[in-house]
Amino acid sequence: MTHSSNPKSIHNSIKQIGSLNEIWDNYDALICDVWGVIHNGRTPFSEAVACLEKFRTQRGCVLLLSNSPRPSPSLIKQFEEIGVSPTSYDLTLTSGDATLDALADRRDQKIYYLGPERDRELLKGLDQTDDPKKAEVILCTGPVNDDTETAEDYADFVEQILPTKPEMICANPDHIVQRGDKLITCAGAIAHLYEQKGGRVVYE
Repeated sequence: MTHSSNPKSIHNSIKQIGSLNEIWDNYDALICDVWGVIHNGRTPFSEAVACLEKFRTQRGCVLLLSNSPRPSPSLIKQFEEIGVSPTSYDLTLTSGDATLDALADRRDQKIYYLGPERDRELLKGLDQTDDPKKAEVILCTGPVNDDTETAEDYADFVEQILPTKPEMICANPDHIVQRGDKLITCAGAIAHLYEQKGGRVVYE
């Protein structure tokens, strides 16, 4: 068997399509990303939402798959707030959902939370500590203030927890996303910084 190393030949072997309906007759279900695909954190992309609605009408199920640290009910609430139509999808699955499962396995461990207040619902019923040096697990959903902070603002925090090296659960593996017309830092960037220093990270 021979393999071509010519990038042009590889490119030519990829079918180019102009729209989803050119290929959707081959599929009964669609898995679609969320942020940057059907909205930008502030407003929906109307053509993308309409396409999902049409797929549901003519073909089948639409699952929205998101790196959001929010559990599905909170994601759906965000959709309502910014105007993503509920008729454009059937199901949602988020990093927040996976994080809840991961935290359920760590209920007997002390957890320190790093992230904005809006994501604290993930901690309900867990054994929390306000001292990161005493934590067995760091739950990171992003910067405390993602409007102004970047991963570099947490370099001192990473150095602070390195002696004990608690496990970090990263509830959003994205490093940067666009919110409206602005780029914001996500949990993945902080987790990557910790990992580079030798910390153990579980990405959800």
